[in-house]
Formats: sequence, structure tokens, C-alpha cells
Amino acid sequence: KVDTDRIYVGGCSNGGYMSLKLMLLHPDYFAASFPSALAYHEEYVTDEQIESIKDMPIWFIHSKDDPVTKAEETVVPVYKRLIAAGAKNVHFSYYDHVVDITGFYGGDNFHYLGHFSWIYSHANLCKLDYDNQPVYLNGRSVTVMEWLAAQKK
Repeated sequence: KVDTDRIYVGGCSNGGYMSLKLMLLHPDYFAASFPSALAYHEEYVTDEQIESIKDMPIWFIHSKDDPVTKAEETVVPVYKRLIAAGAKNVHFSYYDHVVDITGFYGGDNFHYLGHFSWIYSHANLCKLDYDNQPVYLNGRSVTVMEWLAAQKK
């Protein structure tokens, strides 16, 4: 009793790699994707593969100071290529740092390792796009999980 029009894929780091890999291998299977700290190097994504996933709803999450999966080698060029290919429902929350969202360790003044950008998606705090503007759905600003729940094939 699975709604096959609402199967999503997401993951962090190597899970982000696998999310993109699964999208590229099965572009018609998933309703949407939300990779974080993408480990898939852009140089290994062909133009044909970009074309095959440009219509899939995707929300990338990454931190600029991630020392493990460097955004300029992974998510930034993949995102830009998707937009250049005409992707309409692709978003990218791109943080300067991953900060303490609990306030226990100093709040905005405490920076976790930049690779921990998954904190924002797991806490459902992603709501800004690459241009730092809110992501809207039906005229209303939404978070990543609200957006994801609305996606279907």
C-alpha cells in the first residue's frame, strides 16, 4: 500500500551521493529528492544526465565551509547546470556555516563542522533558496519538509 507517486530519496554526504546516483539511474522513479552535503563530484555528471533529472523536484542543502564535500566541486556546479538546463523546481539552501540551532553551545556563535549541514534538513529549518529568498509553494513560504510532502509524480 505504498503510494508510488510519492517516493522520495534523500541522504547526507555519501547518502547525498547515493541520492544523486539513484536519481541518475532511475530518473522516473522518485517524486523528489533532498540531498545534503552532496559527495558526488560534478565532473562525473554528463549533460545527458542533467537533462534526465532537470524536471525532478530537488532541494539541495550544503554549507559553504564543508571541508569534506567541497561545494564548488559538487553541489554548486550541479545546481547551476540544472538551472541552466531549465529546471523549475530545484532549490538549494546554502549556508555560510552550520551553527548551534539549540542554543546549548552558543547559538549562532558556535559553528559545527560544515559537513553537518544535514542538521538543517533534519530539523526542518531549510526555507531559503540559493538567492537567500524564501521558497514558495502555492504563494506560501515553505520549509524543506513542507515542500517535500507536496511533491508527487
